[in-house]
Amino acid sequence: MAHTRSYDRFWRYLNLISIVDAEAGAYIRRYWLRTRKYWAASCNRFTISMGNNTNNRVENAHRQLKRYLRKGDPMELTLWKIWRWIDHTTMRKIRQGQWMLAKYYNYDVPNSLKSHLRSLTPFAAQKVVLDLQRRSFFFHSISSTSVVYAEGGHIFFVNRNEAKCTCWTYCAYNLPCAHVVEAFLNSYLNCDILRNSERWTRVYNTTDNIPRAIRLIPEPNNAFRNAYERLRYRLNSLNRRNPDAALREIAEFTRRLDSLLANEPQTTLRLRRAPVNRLFL
Repeated sequence: MAHTRSYDRFWRYLNLISIVDAEAGAYIRRYWLRTRKYWAASCNRFTISMGNNTNNRVENAHRQLKRYLRKGDPMELTLWKIWRWIDHTTMRKIRQGQWMLAKYYNYDVPNSLKSHLRSLTPFAAQKVVLDLQRRSFFFHSISSTSVVYAEGGHIFFVNRNEAKCTCWTYCAYNLPCAHVVEAFLNSYLNCDILRNSERWTRVYNTTDNIPRAIRLIPEPNNAFRNAYERLRYRLNSLNRRNPDAALREIAEFTRRLDSLLANEPQTTLRLRRAPVNRLFL
């Protein structure tokens, strides 16, 4: 009974981790399952036999009862910590999303900018307002593609068609800096001011736990979404004694994903985003 309860608990944690995070589950199945028995044996190798020749059968049964993956085994503790970390971060994101949906601030900015600030998270909106208040610059020149501002001996270019700037604030946070906001207030921009700041919007940070790649793929093409749902169903219903089948499912899913992205170059460009600190005009 003790062996059965511990064995079921171990596989229940592993299946939950595989469903929530397929990469973590595949890593555990690939590198840890082969050494699971060795881990359990090493933790119980100091079991002392206190019997004699008259009760060998009793002591043998007692020893075999102890040689299972116990609750305090390092392997199961590691799986438990991984699952608790995933659960904690997931619930934290949900709580933060609920808080952001209910929390709004009134900023001392022009009315045309308030509606855009309300669509950003509190941190991003505060960053935009503070950057606008602290900077002191003046208009330099304007062309068909860019607006030039001068500030402290430096020249910054704002792309009118893409709402991008060469200043440090935009390159570091990918947020509308004071130069982009000033160009927006003067109607110099030919696009939305939040065109490149989707990751700072409330909608982007309060959606459910669907992977980011699925949300970026257009709705008419549901091939990737269907493949992902089939993979989740297969991992959930897979035989717990056959981890190789799970690895094959993940490999097949990765291969299909590569083929889908290869057939849609626009989707590939949208999925492969550059890091925030490496954005260039």
